[in-house]
Amino acid sequence: MSNNNTDVNNVTTGKPRVTGAVFRAPAGTTPPDSAKTELSAEFQSMGYISEDGMTNSASRTTEDIKAWGGDVVMSPQTEKTDQFSLKFIEVLRTSVLEAVRGETNVNGSLDDELVVRENSKELEAGVWVIDTILTGGVLERTVIPNGKVTEVGDVVWKDNEAMGYDSTIKAFPYAAWENDTHREFYTRGGQDVIGELTVTSVEGTETGSTKITVSQTKAESNVYKYKVADEATEVTYGMNVRNWSTWDGESDITAESGKVITVVEATSEYTAHKAGSATVVSKE
Repeated sequence: MSNNNTDVNNVTTGKPRVTGAVFRAPAGTTPPDSAKTELSAEFQSMGYISEDGMTNSASRTTEDIKAWGGDVVMSPQTEKTDQFSLKFIEVLRTSVLEAVRGETNVNGSLDDELVVRENSKELEAGVWVIDTILTGGVLERTVIPNGKVTEVGDVVWKDNEAMGYDSTIKAFPYAAWENDTHREFYTRGGQDVIGELTVTSVEGTETGSTKITVSQTKAESNVYKYKVADEATEVTYGMNVRNWSTWDGESDITAESGKVITVVEATSEYTAHKAGSATVVSKE
């Protein structure tokens, strides 16, 4: 039996997920088909979005057919567009530059020199994921399996205003999804689930050191942080681990045998995404 009663719990606002809201992967990457699916390493965070958030415009155009005498007897659909508007404000983030200026037009890094070219090359399509937290802890995941930036607004240099790329992402039909242009997935509590890392510890090269390995592949833009304690440190999804020790994913770590090391894969903003622990085995 259907429920026809009104319910204030169905009224909601939308805010970004703490570990990032907008992600992009190269065209051809398999799109997630669930809000609970962990994003693969191909997906790169697009960083902060301006306070205006995001707008989806899904419009249909029809054409009236009139009978003799002027009556409208039919309005067949002639066009359907699906696009998303938002403003990227991390203008120095490589993933943003590749999306709005072209993947082949961005070379180097800020550690040495970053070169960004402007030309008439067509921008590449990609797979886009937008994770939004709704009222009551509901995770909404919008997936655009075939989307491309088609418009970029003026970039303003101003003392009291953040620079940004005001962008329009147009969603195109995706054959594997019966030509859907995007899909939305909803789940309760999905934002609170921390991903799992399989961590192992063996003797390191030097006395008092341990060699740590993580089985899962880390997302390129993410970082490793760790903490050594008497027992595993509890980690929750989105927890800030900025003050934890940094690990490059390869170097030995100085730690005492019998202690427990907890390793976290975090975003560039140091919010926990995945975590795992292991009992330390160090060289005597």
